[in-house]
Amino acid sequence: ELVRDLAKAMANRQLVEIKKRIQIVAARPHSLKDFAGYVESISNLKTKEKALTKHVETVEKMYNLLKQHHVMIPPEDEVQLDDLHNVLDEYKLKMEEAMKFKEELLPEMSTSLGLSINRLNQNLDAETAKLSEGVFIDVSNFDEPSPALDELIQTKQKLDSIEEKAVQFRKFQELFNLMPEEYENLKIAKDKFDATDKLWQTVNRWNEQYDAWMNDEFTTLDVEEINKDVQVFF
Repeated sequence: ELVRDLAKAMANRQLVEIKKRIQIVAARPHSLKDFAGYVESISNLKTKEKALTKHVETVEKMYNLLKQHHVMIPPEDEVQLDDLHNVLDEYKLKMEEAMKFKEELLPEMSTSLGLSINRLNQNLDAETAKLSEGVFIDVSNFDEPSPALDELIQTKQKLDSIEEKAVQFRKFQELFNLMPEEYENLKIAKDKFDATDKLWQTVNRWNEQYDAWMNDEFTTLDVEEINKDVQVFF
């Protein structure tokens, strides 16, 4: 009875698991992000197929063992075992169809990915160019650097978003068996941002220190500390 209960439980678990897999492979995504996730999912499922078949075979061996020992198998168990075989066959068929769908849609999705990468690089180059114009080179902002600092915050958010997409697109390329983009311009953009940010943070700190020196009592100022600060800034 213990073996029979165990076989029934295992059969039920495998039945539920295979039905879940059928739902996954039966999907037909057409957006780039969804398709990439689909390719990843069916690739993972393919690597687990041997284990799945082995689990089903284990259930069959357990029921065969019960029959050899003339243990009565309830009709509902027989039905469930038949369902398990049918569902496994259906899964294998759906997987074949899924692989065919993937191969048919892959060229289109690869092209779409390439266009997305091109747009991303254009956005990245545009953000890099902005760091050498506008508020970032306006010397009138030296007295009040807030506009430059505020713009830097927005630029940082945009660069972070671009980098996040770059990582995502590299993963898509790997899933599609394409040569991953290096995004060398991303490093250039980050270096340019760091240099620009350092400049304007330095200007801001200088203004804060200068205001403090001008507003404090002259007799309370530490000349040596002021000299050290000036050396840091210049």
